Amino acid sequence: MRILFILFAMTAMAIGAQSCRNTSDITITDENGMVRADVGEGKVIYMRDCTRCHEQKKVEEFTSAQWTNILPRMIVKAQLDDTESRQVKAYVEWELEND
Repeated sequence: MRILFILFAMTAMAIGAQSCRNTSDITITDENGMVRADVGEGKVIYMRDCTRCHEQKKVEEFTSAQWTNILPRMIVKAQLDDTESRQVKAYVEWELEND
């Protein structure tokens, strides 16, 4: 009986440790190497932060070359950190590729 209890306790600890794993350690990329989570998070940031100063623009309203000029300025104005910047860029790139 004691052995069963020890095995149960060890199994429960192993399952508990696995469930505490940080999901940011898991990166799922698409065929182009873009992190899928970045696209989703980038959309949230885009919709939340970009609409603070002006109406929401459709990504497709601008070309890739235009976004190359727009994003650096807007990232500074929105005070995005490196992670948020990467995520917004990933979202914009994804939208342009999948329009």
